[in-house]
Amino acid sequence: MPIRNIIFDWSGVISDDFFAVYKATMEIFKKLDMKEITFEKFRTEFCLPYMDFYRKRTSEVDKLLINQIFLEMYGKKVRAKPYKNVKDVLTELKSKGIKMAIVTSQLEPFIKEEISTFGLDDIFHQVHTNIDDKVADLGKLLKRTGFEKDETVFVGDTPHDVAAAKKAGLRMVASAYGYVDRKTMEKENPDFIIDSIEELPRIILK
Repeated sequence: MPIRNIIFDWSGVISDDFFAVYKATMEIFKKLDMKEITFEKFRTEFCLPYMDFYRKRTSEVDKLLINQIFLEMYGKKVRAKPYKNVKDVLTELKSKGIKMAIVTSQLEPFIKEEISTFGLDDIFHQVHTNIDDKVADLGKLLKRTGFEKDETVFVGDTPHDVAAAKKAGLRMVASAYGYVDRKTMEKENPDFIIDSIEELPRIILK
């Protein structure tokens, strides 16, 4: 079946926000009296669902509090930016009749702001934010988009994203330029791997 729809993860696929997320997370660590870690350690240990990342460090985790601190601190020291040529790629896909949606664990205020800042206001069919567990929820969200399963791919950058796509019965395009390295993503056996979002049209439009 031809691909007519794309569901994107946001962070590590469209938004280059890893260091901004790290800085906000370290502010959460400070406020919760947790020992800070280096960015290199964060890169290897951060995981989704993101609450699992905190549960590995403390038994006292309050998602509402963590989200509140994140809302206060994200983007204060480091701003997210779009990956190279994101706008051009997504505009080309839309011009070819491809419908696109976002499913992300990132919080709604930041997604709205970044979509606008990146110049992507008219690109997405739907945007679903604050999704803690995509493995549990991607199938339900697929139904809400109205996209046909056989005509849809999911683009994500973590093993969690691959697991979510497989459970939902979607073809998977793995980003090897996001939060997780190519070698790790290859082990998850996605349908496709890309090293830049600029490679996406050749998969979608072939």
